[in-house]
Amino acid sequence: LCEKFFILPAADPQLSPLATSSPFFMPVDSLSVVLFQCRSLERVLSEHEVRLGGQTRRRDRPAKYEETAVDRVLRESSVENLERYWPLAARDGGREGHYRDVNFGATLVARLKSL
Repeated sequence: LCEKFFILPAADPQLSPLATSSPFFMPVDSLSVVLFQCRSLERVLSEHEVRLGGQTRRRDRPAKYEETAVDRVLRESSVENLERYWPLAARDGGREGHYRDVNFGATLVARLKSL
Protein backbone atom coordinates (compact mmCIF):
# COMPACT_ATOMS: atom_id res chain seq x y z
CA LEU A 1 0.00 0.00 0.00
CA CYS A 2 2.77 2.44 0.92
CA GLU A 3 4.53 1.68 -2.33
CA LYS A 4 1.29 2.18 -4.26
CA PHE A 5 0.94 5.70 -2.85
CA PHE A 6 4.69 6.37 -2.91
CA ILE A 7 5.00 6.57 0.86
CA LEU A 8 8.28 4.76 1.23
CA PRO A 9 10.33 4.60 4.41
CA ALA A 10 13.33 6.32 2.89
CA ALA A 11 14.54 9.84 2.22
CA ASP A 12 16.44 8.77 -0.93
CA PRO A 13 14.31 9.39 -4.07
CA GLN A 14 16.49 6.90 -5.97
CA LEU A 15 14.76 4.12 -4.04
CA SER A 16 11.52 4.91 -5.84
CA PRO A 17 11.93 6.87 -9.08
CA LEU A 18 8.14 7.31 -9.33
CA ALA A 19 8.02 9.01 -5.94
CA THR A 20 9.52 12.28 -7.14
CA SER A 21 6.86 12.64 -9.84
CA SER A 22 3.93 12.29 -7.45
CA PRO A 23 2.50 15.25 -5.50
CA PHE A 24 1.51 12.75 -2.79
CA PHE A 25 5.04 11.55 -2.05
CA MET A 26 5.83 11.85 1.62
CA PRO A 27 9.07 10.27 2.80
CA VAL A 28 8.68 8.31 6.02
CA ASP A 29 11.86 8.00 8.07
CA SER A 30 10.31 6.76 11.30
CA LEU A 31 7.26 4.93 12.60
CA SER A 32 5.71 5.09 16.05
CA VAL A 33 4.30 2.19 18.02
CA VAL A 34 1.33 3.76 19.81
CA LEU A 35 -0.68 2.30 22.71
CA PHE A 36 -4.01 4.07 22.93
CA GLN A 37 -7.09 4.36 25.11
CA CYS A 38 -9.45 5.35 22.28
CA ARG A 39 -9.46 4.73 18.54
CA SER A 40 -9.25 8.43 17.65
CA LEU A 41 -5.82 8.53 19.36
CA GLU A 42 -7.00 11.49 21.44
CA ARG A 43 -5.81 9.54 24.51
CA VAL A 44 -2.39 8.06 23.81
CA LEU A 45 -0.94 6.03 26.67
CA SER A 46 2.54 5.66 25.22
CA GLU A 47 4.40 6.18 21.97
CA HIS A 48 7.74 4.75 20.91
CA GLU A 49 9.37 6.12 17.75
CA VAL A 50 11.37 3.68 15.63
CA ARG A 51 13.84 5.29 13.21
CA LEU A 52 14.03 3.49 9.88
CA GLY A 53 17.48 4.78 8.91
CA GLY A 54 16.74 5.05 5.17
CA GLN A 55 16.26 1.31 4.77
CA THR A 56 13.58 -0.05 2.48
CA ARG A 57 12.17 -3.51 2.56
CA ARG A 58 10.40 -4.75 -0.53
CA ARG A 59 7.24 -6.74 0.04
CA ASP A 60 4.78 -8.41 -2.28
CA ARG A 61 2.05 -6.13 -3.49
CA PRO A 62 -1.25 -6.27 -1.58
CA ALA A 63 -3.90 -8.63 -2.90
CA LYS A 64 -6.25 -7.16 -5.50
CA TYR A 65 -9.21 -7.27 -3.10
CA GLU A 66 -7.19 -5.25 -0.55
CA GLU A 67 -6.31 -2.62 -3.16
CA THR A 68 -9.96 -2.46 -4.22
CA ALA A 69 -11.11 -1.91 -0.62
CA VAL A 70 -8.57 0.89 -0.08
CA ASP A 71 -9.45 2.52 -3.41
CA ARG A 72 -13.16 2.46 -2.46
CA VAL A 73 -12.48 4.25 0.86
CA LEU A 74 -10.19 6.83 -0.76
CA ARG A 75 -12.68 7.46 -3.57
CA GLU A 76 -15.46 8.08 -1.00
CA SER A 77 -13.60 11.04 0.48
CA SER A 78 -12.01 12.33 -2.72
CA VAL A 79 -12.34 15.96 -3.77
CA GLU A 80 -14.83 14.92 -6.48
CA ASN A 81 -17.12 13.29 -3.89
CA LEU A 82 -16.59 15.77 -1.06
CA GLU A 83 -20.01 17.42 -1.36
CA ARG A 84 -21.72 14.07 -0.73
CA TYR A 85 -19.15 12.71 1.72
CA TRP A 86 -18.65 15.62 4.11
CA PRO A 87 -22.25 15.97 5.40
CA LEU A 88 -22.30 12.24 6.18
CA ALA A 89 -18.89 12.30 7.89
CA ALA A 90 -19.62 15.49 9.85
CA ARG A 91 -23.12 14.69 11.12
CA ASP A 92 -23.63 14.79 14.87
CA GLY A 93 -23.00 11.54 16.67
CA GLY A 94 -22.18 9.53 13.56
CA ARG A 95 -20.34 6.64 15.24
CA GLU A 96 -18.54 9.15 17.47
CA GLY A 97 -18.59 6.66 20.32
CA HIS A 98 -16.74 4.13 18.19
CA TYR A 99 -13.77 6.49 18.05
CA ARG A 100 -14.01 8.28 21.42
CA ASP A 101 -15.19 5.61 23.86
CA VAL A 102 -12.63 3.70 25.89
CA ASN A 103 -11.02 1.03 23.77
CA PHE A 104 -7.45 -0.02 24.51
CA GLY A 105 -5.27 -1.06 21.61
CA ALA A 106 -2.05 -0.62 19.69
CA THR A 107 -1.28 0.70 16.23
CA LEU A 108 1.60 1.72 14.02
CA VAL A 109 1.63 5.42 13.07
CA ALA A 110 3.65 7.37 10.51
CA ARG A 111 3.77 10.91 11.89
CA LEU A 112 3.98 13.10 8.81
CA LYS A 113 6.12 16.20 8.95
CA SER A 114 4.62 19.63 8.26
CA LEU A 115 5.35 20.99 4.81
